[in-house]
Amino acid sequence: MEGSTVEYIANAPCDRRVASWTRWWVLFVFCLVSACQAGTWNCFGPIFPAVYLAFPSWSSAYLAWVINSANVTFALMLYPVSSAVQRCGPRRITLFSAAAVFFGSAVRCLPLADGTPQRVVMLLSMLCNGAGGPWLNFGAPLLSELWFPAHERTMATSIATVAVYAGGALGFVIGPAIVGSPGDTSSAHTVLYRLFWIEASVCLFALLCCVLYFPDRPTVRIAKLTLSLWVVE
Repeated sequence: MEGSTVEYIANAPCDRRVASWTRWWVLFVFCLVSACQAGTWNCFGPIFPAVYLAFPSWSSAYLAWVINSANVTFALMLYPVSSAVQRCGPRRITLFSAAAVFFGSAVRCLPLADGTPQRVVMLLSMLCNGAGGPWLNFGAPLLSELWFPAHERTMATSIATVAVYAGGALGFVIGPAIVGSPGDTSSAHTVLYRLFWIEASVCLFALLCCVLYFPDRPTVRIAKLTLSLWVVE
């Protein structure tokens, strides 16, 4: 009787993900971009008296259409974005969303006089904001599944989900705090554009963070399984 050892090397069925600080950076950037999208969407509502004062040609119906236009592109982009995640990966979709939110906030800063061109630009800004919304509102479960171990996924999903609502809530605080209660058209115009510039700066920072480092997925370590079998001859 003679024994020999035969080794079989196979890929393990389960991946051992390397949990590192990177997952918290990805979560931070995603939450930051999500908060920016919701905060810039909730820009005009909390400060509507100053908006009417700064832009006399705006009516309540037009302001409602400006705000709701973001919902139109949000709905139209739901299916394309959900399909593109599988083809392009989370990084490109997050970059697209962050760029759309930044562009939407940046075009508001154009120094246009009250009138049709200015109203068209404001409508365009909200359309861009809505285009960046689907992934930022519904991408949290996928990111948490990709980046976090099982025992942290519920927490990560909750944080990313709450970030959207936190950004919207900040719109009720930051806008009125910066704009205040202007007494004439000139001062209303000044403080309103100050708010636009601040929001655009924060959105630019979020976009740069995303460009700097936001990989598609974490490093995956494949565990190799060694089987030793005694063969009896």
